[in-house]
Amino acid sequence: MSELDHINQRLDIIQKNQEMLLLRLDNLAVAIEGINPDNWIDSLKVQEILRISASTLYRRRKAKKLVPKCIGGSYLYFAPEIYDLRNQYLK
Repeated sequence: MSELDHINQRLDIIQKNQEMLLLRLDNLAVAIEGINPDNWIDSLKVQEILRISASTLYRRRKAKKLVPKCIGGSYLYFAPEIYDLRNQYLK
């Protein structure tokens, strides 16, 4: 095994460990903030509940009609709020 292959192998191991560490830190941050993951849903679930497209969700987010919280690098929405708005947005 060449030295370059050995370095690449080590870098792969470091990258995997870094991803695992970042995921654990995200989970820890969520726990510290007291956020119950069961009360938060992702964008796809919001689109399904409100029966809207991704672009419509984006426009409503930009207009501050739907306000997500960025948790772990993705937008999550407070589920009770989405269900309250459901009747307003149903076509």
